[in-house]
Amino acid sequence: MGMAHLKQIVHPSGMRSGHLLDLRSRRRMSAKSVSNPRGRAYGIFQAGFRFARLRCRARAVDCAGMCCVASLVLTLAAEPGHNHPGTECTDYAAIAGEPVSFDVPSCPTGLPQTGVPQQAIKVNVTLVTVPVIVSDKDGKYIPGLSASDFHVYEDGMEQKIDRLVPLDEPFSVALMLDRSGSTLFKLEEIQQAAIAFVEALRPQDRVMVVSFDDTVHYTVGFTENRTRLRDAILRVQNSERRTALHDALERVQADCFHDLPGRKAMVLFTDGVDNASMRTSQSGTLAGIERSDVVVYAIQHDTRENGAPDRFRVPLPAGYESFESRFARAGRYLRDLGSRSGGGMFQAESIPRLKEAFGKVAEELARQYSLCYYPEKQARDGTYHRIRVTVDRPGAKVRARPGYRASTQHLEIK
Repeated sequence: MGMAHLKQIVHPSGMRSGHLLDLRSRRRMSAKSVSNPRGRAYGIFQAGFRFARLRCRARAVDCAGMCCVASLVLTLAAEPGHNHPGTECTDYAAIAGEPVSFDVPSCPTGLPQTGVPQQAIKVNVTLVTVPVIVSDKDGKYIPGLSASDFHVYEDGMEQKIDRLVPLDEPFSVALMLDRSGSTLFKLEEIQQAAIAFVEALRPQDRVMVVSFDDTVHYTVGFTENRTRLRDAILRVQNSERRTALHDALERVQADCFHDLPGRKAMVLFTDGVDNASMRTSQSGTLAGIERSDVVVYAIQHDTRENGAPDRFRVPLPAGYESFESRFARAGRYLRDLGSRSGGGMFQAESIPRLKEAFGKVAEELARQYSLCYYPEKQARDGTYHRIRVTVDRPGAKVRARPGYRASTQHLEIK
């Protein structure tokens, strides 16, 4: 799969976790070597060699000329007035001119980049977030509930609620649009519905736009700027290529939501029929959703009329699964994605239904409670734990995340 590329300025306070430059090379340059042109040249060569070796092993770029690139990066490494231990800073930027930039495969989260990663502390603590929708017998949302109105049970044991996230706390929403061949004749209507969805969200909600076929395309990172989002949606083009839905879900979840704080949601528009994923499967993405705290809303658009050879009503070869069957199976999968995450799934057989579905998703995000608790029994063993939520309101209907899958990794706090 291809990866979106962003221009990233390389300097000590802006390096990502996958360092492009071995920082130890700079720190080993003593004051003498910095002030001595020959010593500095040797230090630059050392850094260039390590950088070339690192990148060649990763097979990310052509090895030829890497020492030269590393040398330029090292030239920019020391900013005036910011000394590193054992290093005497010189205004190298004035020598080299403009900063060097690299194409870095990344999710454009729109969040400020942190500095050089600090040493992490590993702790064995799990915080579970449960999205909850509460409505009356007529289906109207019930506002104004507090933490004391709720009861949360994990595997039959009541848990102490740590906090109830305020309804006005913003969401970070990844709007994922299927741009494969199945949307060939409906793209303009899809774009208008997506724009209406973005405008229906609250002003504080941040949205990023992702399109996918057999590749993930990051169009714009998380932003509250509705004009930028509108322009990004209108830039999405049909590709007439195949659909790698499962790979796209795994990729966006890992790239964009792994370390993102706050409330998170994916809004997925697709027919759900995957015919190109190579990295993961339906079961793999469902297990990933159960381990995460991302709410998924899926909108399935009807592409059965495009499902050749069914539309020509020709006899199918033995063992061939009809498109009708694949579409129905995809619908069950999208329904599972929504229900297991605490979100939902809507079907859009027509453009008016599509706009209605987007509107319902925007309304639910504005009305959704989020309960947080620390399980009484902390276990990082990968097992599934069932959740049940009740509310002290007679006749109220509760829809909540049904459970979560425990992680097998320790939480890292930096």
